[in-house]
Parts: sequence; structure tokens; C-alpha cells
Amino acid sequence: MAGPYETSLTIPALTPEDQPASVELEIEGEVVVKVEVDYPAGCHYLVGTAIYYGIRQLWPVEAGSWFRANKYVIGFEPDWTMPERIITLIFKGCGPLTMFEHTIRLRVVTEDLPAARPWMVQYNFTQLMRKLIGF
Repeated sequence: MAGPYETSLTIPALTPEDQPASVELEIEGEVVVKVEVDYPAGCHYLVGTAIYYGIRQLWPVEAGSWFRANKYVIGFEPDWTMPERIITLIFKGCGPLTMFEHTIRLRVVTEDLPAARPWMVQYNFTQLMRKLIGF
């Protein structure tokens, strides 16, 4: 079932980048249409997070980089087609210079193709009609 999925990741103080804390989030759907990473006050840009599918870093797009913020929700609409109907994302976080633990929330919204890309229904219909009439 497509829909919103949420998880939280608690990152202990002094968590190094090469040994990040992580939590898995199973999602279902066909397209990831929205992602939100919610940083509470107190992170002071010292806490980094990234979202992976297997060993591949999805977001931020640049491999090895981290989202960082303070009292801010990083939100974006990736329009990413999922490789399978049900997948597991890995939400990783680090805080090598932090003196306290921090809990970051992740929200992922998925939809099925017709809802995520309604224009595809008309396009596919047009392509089918062209084949049928030989155009």
C-alpha cells in the first residue's frame, strides 16, 4: 500500500561518519514522491544524515555527503521510481562533534504510478491508439 512512512533515528554523541547509527524503513509503492528529514533545535549543523537503498546512497545525491540542519525540515520531491514494490531504505546518521544524542525523524511518501504521474495514463493510451491505427 502506497502512503506515508515514518521512522526516527537516535544518533549517540560522538558517532563518527565511518560508523554511523542506522535504522531501516520498509516502504511500499512505485514512486517516492516526497522526503522530509526533520532536524530538531540543538543539532547546530553538527549532525549529518543520509538515506540509502542497499549500499547506494540515494539522498543527498552526492555520495559521501550528509544532510545537516538545525530546527529545520529538509524536504524535497525526488520523483524516484522504486526498483521493487516493497523496499527497505536505510537511514544513517552521524555526529562526530556532538556532545549529546540527537533524534532525527524521516518521513517518506510513496504513490503508485497513476497517482504519481497521471500524465503517463494519457501518454500510454495515446501510444496504444497509435499502434492500433498504424500511425
